[in-house]
Amino acid sequence: MTINKDMCKSLVYNENMVPVSTALPPMNGTLDPSYIMVSATDGGSLLRELHRRRLIELTKQLQDNVTVEVRGRIYEFRDLCEPYCDMNTAFLAFLKLYDPETPSTHTYPQVEIFGTKAFIGNNAYGVTLRNGTKQIAAFSTAILPIYLVSSYENTDVIYRWLLAARESFADERFAIFKFANYAADYGAVPSFASAVAPIFLVAIVLHLVVVKHQEKGKRRREQFFSC
Repeated sequence: MTINKDMCKSLVYNENMVPVSTALPPMNGTLDPSYIMVSATDGGSLLRELHRRRLIELTKQLQDNVTVEVRGRIYEFRDLCEPYCDMNTAFLAFLKLYDPETPSTHTYPQVEIFGTKAFIGNNAYGVTLRNGTKQIAAFSTAILPIYLVSSYENTDVIYRWLLAARESFADERFAIFKFANYAADYGAVPSFASAVAPIFLVAIVLHLVVVKHQEKGKRRREQFFSC
């Protein structure tokens, strides 16, 4: 992906967009927020040249190369991410444009990209700043939010895509990383629903009994006071 000035102005993820998770998915669909936590296996900084380059490759791998076939249709990231496709755009631009000799390219929590302030505070953690400045000397952990949207009928597509994305972690290029993935546990949904269904049924019955009892008591009081 080529980063240019127009893209940064329109797509940069800033602090005013942080509550994106509170936005509602389409009325006939579901939103699954997932987070991939990446750190170096040796515990060092992700700003090191090799680690930074591999982190760029990982982000592009997830966005461009992970596909699944479900019921005869091929799905990739761009088919599932709208309207949240660009949540990592600013962070990716930061990784690409980082220049240790240019302070404006590595400030925290905002960096300047083609004259536009881009917020990376939701992606870079374990940050070490240079003394007395906002310049990043190192950061130990990257968080890549992956928000996927589908219709209720195709929630299994999200599940399968996430499994395919996880397989990317085994690529030898990314052996320098260790991963943690936080996502909805779709496999637990059916068993959970089966377990709680009887509880909900009993609660509904009890609610109806209480309401009916209260209505009877109200009618008796009304009859008493009308005498």
